Amino acid sequence: MDSKPIISGFTPLQGAPPLQGISPQKTLPAIEPLHEETSQAPGDSVDIKLPSAKAEKTEKREKPAAKEVKAEAPRAPVPSPYEVLSSLSLPATQNAVVAGSAANPTSIALFDEFSDVSSKDAPLVARLSQELAAQPGLALTIEKYLGDSSHPMNIVASLRDPERREAVIAELKDMASKKPLSSEELRTEVDRHFDPSRPLMRSNDAEFNIDTASGQKKSELLKEKLLARDSLLYSTGDKPSPEQFSALDEHAGRLRKDIMPALVRELNAVVEGMPREQGYPDINARAKRADGIVDKIHRMREGNDGKAPRPDYCLADMPDAVGGRITVRTPQQLEQVMVRLEERFGKENIHEKDSFYSNPKKKYSPYRVLTYTVTVDGVPCEVQLTTLKASLAADLWHNTGYKNLHPDLPRSVLDSLSGMQRAVAAEEHRQICST
Repeated sequence: MDSKPIISGFTPLQGAPPLQGISPQKTLPAIEPLHEETSQAPGDSVDIKLPSAKAEKTEKREKPAAKEVKAEAPRAPVPSPYEVLSSLSLPATQNAVVAGSAANPTSIALFDEFSDVSSKDAPLVARLSQELAAQPGLALTIEKYLGDSSHPMNIVASLRDPERREAVIAELKDMASKKPLSSEELRTEVDRHFDPSRPLMRSNDAEFNIDTASGQKKSELLKEKLLARDSLLYSTGDKPSPEQFSALDEHAGRLRKDIMPALVRELNAVVEGMPREQGYPDINARAKRADGIVDKIHRMREGNDGKAPRPDYCLADMPDAVGGRITVRTPQQLEQVMVRLEERFGKENIHEKDSFYSNPKKKYSPYRVLTYTVTVDGVPCEVQLTTLKASLAADLWHNTGYKNLHPDLPRSVLDSLSGMQRAVAAEEHRQICST
């Protein structure tokens, strides 16, 4: 079994302690290949890239001179909307991100600088317009995502990655060919194709969410443990004192430097030995900065995304200051990864599980993902397991219908994206029950 990390370019920290109760040599059952493996050998080092604001400013100062030289030239054609968009500089996210694949080495980048929309996306936009000609609204939505560096999404990174691009485009074409479903049609399909004997549809969340000895929620016990360990840090709310923010900033640095790479190492172990095709299984992770953590706490206290306000919400309640995701191609692979992850971390290091495939309150939602709260070196982290198609459908809806970051998109496009996400959810249930 190949012991190299599935994330290309990621070098595990030397001497980092393993998770309590987890053996680094623990082996898992081999998975029969579903496709011919085409993965390349991973790289050897972490590539750290920070954009240069100075170089960008120098380049922009030279542009007026170029225009003056061409002042007498014939009038140029009116630029396309894409060309206009490509000329803008938009602020990027404040998060630290780790992502990678065999052809695209892992990088750890802090997006603190301005980042121009790359003109290299123009051929990709043209190809998507051709490949998705039957669904021009879908092509338009993706073009807007490619031009929006303020709200980066996994779908954009995947399309820009040469190794993963073909798989993503193939899935998008398949999604575009499906009949959109209504909420009632999705409910009917889920009820028709629901087999509780399948691991992915077995409702075992309580096994991980409830402490058998005390009967308490494990998330509540984890909160008590964190507050007892460091009350100053973990009691941080949305208005931290200077002393608290200093401790939080130091903590956020540790999340990026130590905890996030350790989480990636554990996720690598989960998918070790699985066949890879066109960049999948894929792993990515991110860690919030101190200001991002405070912002999340504030939104939770106020009532985040329509949820009830939680006025006492603090850092000890927050599972996703560090987050990781494993993306696979098929629901069958997702089922295998789920079993592997639960064996790898064990119930002692899994404090919450939430499955949109089996949870009676959530299985009729078009969103499809498995979410875990795990601890790595005693620090809570969120891990998501998803399929590529479910991830694409969720990304397409997230910044349009969910957050309405592109209000100029027609209502008909939003309806199509919503119906497409339901069609993907129904298809996954059929595929799980057909094997």
